[in-house]
Amino acid sequence: MKKNTRKILNIIIALALVLSLAACSTGTTNKETPATDTLDGGQKYVIGFSNCSMAHSWRTAFVDTMLYEVEKNSDIIEDFIQLDADGDINKQLADCEDLLNQDIDILLLSPQTSDALAPVGKMCAERNIPLIVVDRSISSEDYTSAVISDGVKMGAVIAEYAAKKYDGKFNWINLEGTPGAGPNEERNKGLDSVFANYPDIKLLSKQPCNWSEAEGLEVMENLLQAYPDIDVVIPSNGDIALGAYKAIKAAGRENEIEIISIDCSRNDCLTAMKDGKITMYTATNPVYQGGLAIRVCLEILKGGSVDKQISVPPPIVTEDNFDQWYFPNDEPGDYSYWKTVYTDDLAKEILGF
Repeated sequence: MKKNTRKILNIIIALALVLSLAACSTGTTNKETPATDTLDGGQKYVIGFSNCSMAHSWRTAFVDTMLYEVEKNSDIIEDFIQLDADGDINKQLADCEDLLNQDIDILLLSPQTSDALAPVGKMCAERNIPLIVVDRSISSEDYTSAVISDGVKMGAVIAEYAAKKYDGKFNWINLEGTPGAGPNEERNKGLDSVFANYPDIKLLSKQPCNWSEAEGLEVMENLLQAYPDIDVVIPSNGDIALGAYKAIKAAGRENEIEIISIDCSRNDCLTAMKDGKITMYTATNPVYQGGLAIRVCLEILKGGSVDKQISVPPPIVTEDNFDQWYFPNDEPGDYSYWKTVYTDDLAKEILGF
């Protein structure tokens, strides 16, 4: 009996060894089929995301919309790997290399600047990994699709509003974001394209504030001393607008200078609008670009067709729709609007799928 038992065990071990060798012989070092199979025969994917920074609350909400889509599609997303470059260009390039070495199926990139992160396109092309650019562009054509808010339109909408309100005549200050960043350059282009048609609209100064309330305050303090004849200040986002208002109020000039801000949709910025500190009219940079980008990734991975350029229309906040965007009981630093504004119907309208 013992001999028979030993014989059976030897047969089992031999069979296991044969099966193991057979499995090894069919393996490959090349990633021909990147996705893994699910139990029901479908595929699950790994998405890598290189984020330029998480230093701003806009970026927190931006990523939240991604995580919303990831959770909603957890049946086909095996993993979502995100790395934060903390505003460091060299680190972001290294992050992209790191992600590409982690056997991802697609790379999602929100670049610090357009020029510095352009090499990522070639890195992906060499590995045959699709690249989706979101929020900010790269100065290269080596990408699969770009999901980016129409920054030129954002600037143009604000410029047209200001030109009409002041009958085409005023002196203004441009408090821009970060020079070289795609959203900043596009917003400036939109402003300039409209104001070029009005010879009596005079730009007194353009100063970088790097999307920061603290820098908006400091820069505006200096400008108030240099220019006694400012009519309008146009900040590139709500943070800068809040800082600019503090400086203007401290100088006692809040009744003579109007702030008309681009991208002023955070809860505390909307409160400032409601209180009359900032004009209740803004073209926003929607945080739900992140969620849209995840949808684009999945469409590509499933073999669908997407446009190379996907322009996300900037929503306009006015007195008429203000209550749809304003959530006074939520945290001041939140972009709460996306939880109600961002719907399947809106996504389908923008993306076409």
